[in-house]
Amino acid sequence: MKRPLLIDEIAQEVIQLLDPYKSIQRKLEVYHREIRAGDFSLKADQKIHLFAVGKAASFQLEALIKFFKDTVLSERLGRCVSYTKRGHTVAGRNFIQLEGDHPLISSDNLRQTQVFLNYLSEIEKGDTVLFLISGGTSALLEQPSGELNFESLQKAHEEILNSGLGINEMNAKRRQLSLIKGGGLKKFIKTPHVLQMLTSDIPNNKLSDIGSGPLFGEGGEDPHAVVLQSADLLMEGLVRKFPFCEVGKIYDCQFPEMEDDLLEILKQKNKSDFFHLSGGEATIQVPANAIAGGRNTHFVLSMGQKIYGDESYKDLWDVQIMSLGTDGSDGNTPCAGAFLNYDLWSKKEAQTYLDSFNSYGYFKELDTLIDTGPTKTNVMDLRLLWRLS
Repeated sequence: MKRPLLIDEIAQEVIQLLDPYKSIQRKLEVYHREIRAGDFSLKADQKIHLFAVGKAASFQLEALIKFFKDTVLSERLGRCVSYTKRGHTVAGRNFIQLEGDHPLISSDNLRQTQVFLNYLSEIEKGDTVLFLISGGTSALLEQPSGELNFESLQKAHEEILNSGLGINEMNAKRRQLSLIKGGGLKKFIKTPHVLQMLTSDIPNNKLSDIGSGPLFGEGGEDPHAVVLQSADLLMEGLVRKFPFCEVGKIYDCQFPEMEDDLLEILKQKNKSDFFHLSGGEATIQVPANAIAGGRNTHFVLSMGQKIYGDESYKDLWDVQIMSLGTDGSDGNTPCAGAFLNYDLWSKKEAQTYLDSFNSYGYFKELDTLIDTGPTKTNVMDLRLLWRLS
């Protein structure tokens, strides 16, 4: 069976909507000597410094530099520094790039954080700073509070990661351990002329939880914040391109809870045409002997097995299923996700692959993996369930 053209059209639109340069163009403009973000503006009378931290830092900083190079403020660009996950730097660029470890912090993260803070502390009082923050910042940018040594800090971070808590609860605990999180970073910035641009990988878009809020809280006024990218913005963009789309929930729950909720939504659709989008991420327990796959391929295969493998859901057998990771990767695989419908499912037994957590192998043999390549950002997962006549 030929893969529906719609699959590739949606994947390409996701890439376009998440492109760092285009995202910046949608949010920023330069008017004379002012930097504007909606109703907010910064006068750039002196130097403009660009700092970025998180897994998307180097890619976003590269895009922000390109943005300013095309404006009257290009000659005012000063120091440009990114601090990102190891292996996520941009080759051949002439800005400063620091690398640390993620998701578990290392002693190198503390050293790189100090280097990052030293650069930030050198910014003059009258200068302007634009600060890009994306997912991964909580692990990368860290300085322990009180008498906490590195070993204790690392153990505490690991316990938080393995706790099963939601991201908001996890970040509340992380803030208690840190001199940087929860607004602590503001102590290292002399100038009041600061704009933070956030890429949200938080289900409820609580801004102070993105990267554990290094520029939110701890007294004083917080720098103005603009959400550069988020699951909500991505789905809104998809609706503009594909107006038949219906926007659903941003999930932050256990995997079975999300599946059950989506099944209930499908039951309510009866035989009508629909195209249902949902975002966010659901937690799944992966055994040590798992073979290959991630949240997205596992969801598509599991959801397909629930629907297509059950006669009581026969009215839903024309539903099609797609899911992808918006960073372009899915678990321990090189793909972003996969696509499945009843005809494809009928060609290959699925339960064995589910039991061995080998959803990647299943879809590789069916040739329905979705490969976007790195999108240079991450706003969690995107799921699609549809029936179109």
